[in-house]
Amino acid sequence: MLSELRRRKFTYLFQCFDLDRDGVLERGDYETFGQRLGAAFDLAATSAKYLTIHAETMALWDFVRTIADHDGDDRVSVEEFVAAYARLTDDDEAFQRLLMGYASFIISTGDRTGKGSLDAEEYAAILSSYGIDDGEARAAFAELDVVDGLLSTAAMERAFAEFFRSDDPAAPGNRMMGRL
Repeated sequence: MLSELRRRKFTYLFQCFDLDRDGVLERGDYETFGQRLGAAFDLAATSAKYLTIHAETMALWDFVRTIADHDGDDRVSVEEFVAAYARLTDDDEAFQRLLMGYASFIISTGDRTGKGSLDAEEYAAILSSYGIDDGEARAAFAELDVVDGLLSTAAMERAFAEFFRSDDPAAPGNRMMGRL
């Protein structure tokens, strides 16, 4: 049974991706997300990194649509999204393969210097793509397992695990995307 805390986190994540605020997820929300990520890092639409970001965000949409859109209308409601993420995050193998891979994608997307980690500015730039303001993003960054001002892939994976799987309201990963 899905806890109220996890339901709230999945609903919040849905809202972060519902960039046009119409109450459903559609391909356009993920296209906008990819465009915002590219803009956050001043990437030209023809650059290799932008094209990779676009491909990854479209693959994420295809994945979400595949696991959640049970009525085949190419739209995902909050109820479909929450139910799909509950199933996904309860499956150890799927969780490790898919969501933890997304943690690595976030690090590689935001890492401007090739150091293999994110600083507060890079993290805030990523969260801005979801519509999360700079102050809230920096506060979220400070809650995570930051060492020497950097968030590593391993720390991002821990945050993902806490956000998606923990029922502990005090788990730092719950703030990964800002205040719930």
